[in-house]
Amino acid sequence: MPEISIPQLQAVFDLLISKLKADGLEVISLKEDYYWTVLGKEAYDFDASPEPVVGSLEDDVLELKKTLLEPDRLTYLEFDRIAALLNCISEQQMPGATC
Repeated sequence: MPEISIPQLQAVFDLLISKLKADGLEVISLKEDYYWTVLGKEAYDFDASPEPVVGSLEDDVLELKKTLLEPDRLTYLEFDRIAALLNCISEQQMPGATC
């Protein structure tokens, strides 16, 4: 199975943030709110048809900001929230982007 160490993961995140700054971005303005996602183990079960659900970038950003104010409320759900946000940033910054 694939592996990445925590220091490697942190280095990648640092590079991504540096890239945004180098491109002159200080604030990310999202052009979309709702997105499709597949929750939990369904995303990795190729023997079944997953049931997509709707996520909200507005909710994700709000909850991530709350985590900054109250670090004790941090859970692994924040990984899902940041993944959705990173996906939209990726889509937005690509040529011909719609997000």
